[in-house]
Amino acid sequence: MSAPPPISSVLGKYRLLAKLGSGGMADVFLAVARGPQGFSKLVVVKVLRPNLAGEADILEMFLDEARLSAQLSHPNVVQTYEVGEEGHVYFLVMEYLEGETFTHTLDRSRKVRAMPLGLSLRVVIDALSGLHYCHELTDFTGRSLELVHRDVSPQNVFVTFDGVVKMLDFGIAKALTSSAETRTGVLKGKVRYMAPEQFSGSAVDRRADLYAVGVMLWDLAAGQKLWKGRGDIEIMHRVITSPIPSPRELNPHVHSGLERVCMRALAQNRSQRYSTALELQGDLERVLETLEGPSSPRELGRFVATIFGDLRTERKRGIEQQMTRIAATATSELRTIDPNVLPELSRATAIPPSLTPPPPESVIVAPDGSSAQPASARGQHQTEPEPSNTALRSGLISSAAAPPLTTPAKLRGLAVPFVAGGLLSFALVFWLRTRALEPRVPVSEPTVFQDVPATAPPAAEPLPPPVSTPMPPASNAPPDATLPKDHRKVGKLKKPLP
Repeated sequence: MSAPPPISSVLGKYRLLAKLGSGGMADVFLAVARGPQGFSKLVVVKVLRPNLAGEADILEMFLDEARLSAQLSHPNVVQTYEVGEEGHVYFLVMEYLEGETFTHTLDRSRKVRAMPLGLSLRVVIDALSGLHYCHELTDFTGRSLELVHRDVSPQNVFVTFDGVVKMLDFGIAKALTSSAETRTGVLKGKVRYMAPEQFSGSAVDRRADLYAVGVMLWDLAAGQKLWKGRGDIEIMHRVITSPIPSPRELNPHVHSGLERVCMRALAQNRSQRYSTALELQGDLERVLETLEGPSSPRELGRFVATIFGDLRTERKRGIEQQMTRIAATATSELRTIDPNVLPELSRATAIPPSLTPPPPESVIVAPDGSSAQPASARGQHQTEPEPSNTALRSGLISSAAAPPLTTPAKLRGLAVPFVAGGLLSFALVFWLRTRALEPRVPVSEPTVFQDVPATAPPAAEPLPPPVSTPMPPASNAPPDATLPKDHRKVGKLKKPLP
């Protein structure tokens, strides 16, 4: 068997910036599409692993996802732009969404600020809009594609910082036009969200997706995850043999309407569940009307942007720095870089140092192969070790080729003369303005108050009456209150005082 073709950091017009994560058969990267006249656009590229491209069933599954995703166009479904192949490397190009998954949002809200129930229900309601669109999808002749997502979970529901909810990942979606068949004994999906018929091998329809939505609602109503701490085999046995317990057993204060909705969605017999996502959405909207507190998309976006404010700032800065370094690197050099050494973009914590340009004296070292995804972003059931500092410092190009950086110490040194100069300029302007506002009294000869003796003259020799000359009025200054009242408008004397 021949070795799989290598993947470079350039796929067509797309340059990979950072690694977003890995799935069962593909890796997901943040990339930038370059065009003429400085055009650039951030996108997400999902790349099928080369060692799996030789597996006929896996390749067909990936291509099924590509063909299916290209047909989806809805505000609540992630948009697919392009399906490509380069050197026997297959990839999907999707829109880049600035936000977080519903899973990360719930996890973060437990640590930072509790998420109101109304906002959580808003996420589920909007996700049902996208799900209903997929269930109702038809081909060009009007024939229903009978599409089933089969992997509905909070991990595949995305919330942007603008409050828009998107359904993600149709990698194992089943449609009438799918060419790949599920082999007997193979389960596809997350066990905790799977309906009983998925375990028994029965035909799966849209009501299996609604069961998964019911599990999400049960988690929100009870305040903790369904089947928490139980293994897959035990979960499968309980789902098949016994009804789901009510969330009221864990939360006595659960909303009665929400309890009723989620228990109907979780019915063992699928004929007793909701028949469409639109029907389930209508009941949830009626529950939402009885709740107090925020529930609009705008308030949802504000909440998510607030609890992830620090992460959002760090991520933007890291992406800009990485794009600058990519622009300074020749395409031929990028083609020789293994995408697995790209910095990994964290979702649950601030961006790791991998997206921050290293200091000039550092040397780029390839990572040791450990995952750069933090434990908080992976989930509590996974215990992979955290990456070493060497792995986190891995980048696209050597720091010698990167532009010189201004260190914080240099910035502080430059700030001192700037601040001092600014203060001196302000003081000079203030002094000149003060001088300009002082009263100016034009006199041709010394005024009487300059020559008045310290002691009054003898009474026998009174002062001759002065000749008053009108003075021009002062524009801003009041009359001098320290002068005697009779001498405030004194002009020239006929003869000097003795």
